[in-house]
Amino acid sequence: MFTGHLDTFTKSASRKWSTDALIRLRALSRNTALERPVMSFIQYFISTNLEGMTGSTYSGDSCNAYVCVNLYNAVKRQFVDPVLLGCIFFKLSSLGHRSWIWSQFMTRRDKAILYAAQAQFVDAAAELQSLEWLAVDPICREITEDYWCDTCQPKVTAAWKRYFRELGQGLGSNLPLKDVSILSQVASNRWRFYEECTAGLAQCCGFRGWCFLPLPDGMLSMIDKNIRELYEEVAFVYRELAGYDKYAIACSESTDLL
Repeated sequence: MFTGHLDTFTKSASRKWSTDALIRLRALSRNTALERPVMSFIQYFISTNLEGMTGSTYSGDSCNAYVCVNLYNAVKRQFVDPVLLGCIFFKLSSLGHRSWIWSQFMTRRDKAILYAAQAQFVDAAAELQSLEWLAVDPICREITEDYWCDTCQPKVTAAWKRYFRELGQGLGSNLPLKDVSILSQVASNRWRFYEECTAGLAQCCGFRGWCFLPLPDGMLSMIDKNIRELYEEVAFVYRELAGYDKYAIACSESTDLL
């Protein structure tokens, strides 16, 4: 499932999941060969299931949106999975205060932190150090060592520009929610990039047989590393805004009194 085509992947993300199932999936995949694809799946799950939740009401099937909220509540209590926390927090920030997710499920404290994050991310490129890769062409062995033929390499470069460079070019407008909304698309664009490149390489003229391979793992590893660093940085912004250390101590003290 985690290495299949986007249509299969999309169906998996749209099926009903439970918060416990995602947490177990994340835990079981740690330090295994599946950790990176599993994390990419969960990021895609969050990105797509919270997409379109900006309105004050929602009439569709919101079961997986509830799962995302519960996942946020689970990971924010302990700062043990900053990548997952950063992913959910960033997506929630992009929804805006009119979202029914905010009004129905965010506490007053959550809203205060999200408002502060929105203000801080108005110029995300100035705030976050992990966005440089969105402003340049990919630098990895598969590009620099002429991994593809003259037919396939332009397809990969064009897909990169469409799904990543254009995101970077849209940053810096200083409009509320613009940058955070753009960057919240990174997780889903990762899979669209993979699918477009894989489909394009399958039509290689065949003069160099390795062009028939799927998008090489080295390039995906580079993309996943960049996304991970972005979410880690966002999580540390959350930690700072939430006064996490003080909050954790207060929770510990209140628990001791019970």
